[in-house]
Amino acid sequence: MRRSVVGPLFLILLGTILLMNNFDLIPWSIWPRLLKLWPLVLVFIGISLVLSHVESGKYHKIGQWLLGGLIIVTIALVIAFPQSVTKITNVEPMNMVKKSFSEPIGSLKEADVLLEIGSGNATVSGNGWELIAIDAQYNQAKGDFVLERVGGSDSGTVRYYRNDSVKIFSGIDFTREEHNIVLGNIPMDLNLDLGSGEIRFTPDGTSLQNMMLDVGSGFIEINAENMGMNPVECHQLKVDIGSGRITAYGFGNLNARRFEIEVGSGVGHFETDVFPKGLVSGNLDLSSGVIRLVLPRTVGIKVQGSVGSGGVVIGGHRYDDDYFDDRGTYVSDNYETATSQFDLRVDIGSGRVEIDLI
Repeated sequence: MRRSVVGPLFLILLGTILLMNNFDLIPWSIWPRLLKLWPLVLVFIGISLVLSHVESGKYHKIGQWLLGGLIIVTIALVIAFPQSVTKITNVEPMNMVKKSFSEPIGSLKEADVLLEIGSGNATVSGNGWELIAIDAQYNQAKGDFVLERVGGSDSGTVRYYRNDSVKIFSGIDFTREEHNIVLGNIPMDLNLDLGSGEIRFTPDGTSLQNMMLDVGSGFIEINAENMGMNPVECHQLKVDIGSGRITAYGFGNLNARRFEIEVGSGVGHFETDVFPKGLVSGNLDLSSGVIRLVLPRTVGIKVQGSVGSGGVVIGGHRYDDDYFDDRGTYVSDNYETATSQFDLRVDIGSGRVEIDLI
């Protein structure tokens, strides 16, 4: 029985395109063009069936490789000349629009800012002249984005979200949505809500009183290494990770006094070479995920809680549930004399907390 090379080649090529999508070598918008060419699949299958009835092994093999080459050339042309393919197939990238939104600071002394990005990509930064300014590009067929403000003259709430109650498209969407968001410098509570997209946040020039991060299967990166110490005390940094990932560099500059981190199967990486003076407390709740903290060696550390089948690794040494059952609490040698103290309570299922000291 002869085996066709068409199927394996097709899977390899599809996997290659998806891999290039993930590394931004090819835009996701290429897929509507490829899907428009679906009748070619029937052509390839038909040719393959014809070749399967060719008796001569020599000609059968030549035909199979010619068919495989035809598949490679076809998809390579789609990738290399997407504009030409768009003209041939008359495909537009859904209903992409570009819009700008803004809300002035006015007389506001503080604000709550809620950013609900969904499956798009966003960059968030500070040093803005307005409370919030947004340049967005998105698929309007999935619903329009809206910037709403409620509240009084001294304090108010601004919410940026997609109004999907009027969407006209609910199928698979391969468009790449982008949101460029600039925040002002008045004291604010910031809530970043992300589904499967990506947010990169540089908090320089912001004054964060509280910050909440909610990640489904997406990715959030915070880079606070160059912001200097937050000019106001951040009462709480709350993080909720499903299967997604968060990295935070220079998180000590956020001047957070309390951490609440909950992780399902995702990963959280928090790294800093500066840390607020005084006592900072935190709760780490992990199911099967991983939280890694990279802290200055001068920070005094106290850890207590329940470890389950997971573990806590501090400075390369692992402490399991038996350790906490017997001793109750881990206390670093420098805790009592340290000018910065970090008290952690952990509740771990099969996950792991790693604390590295630099």
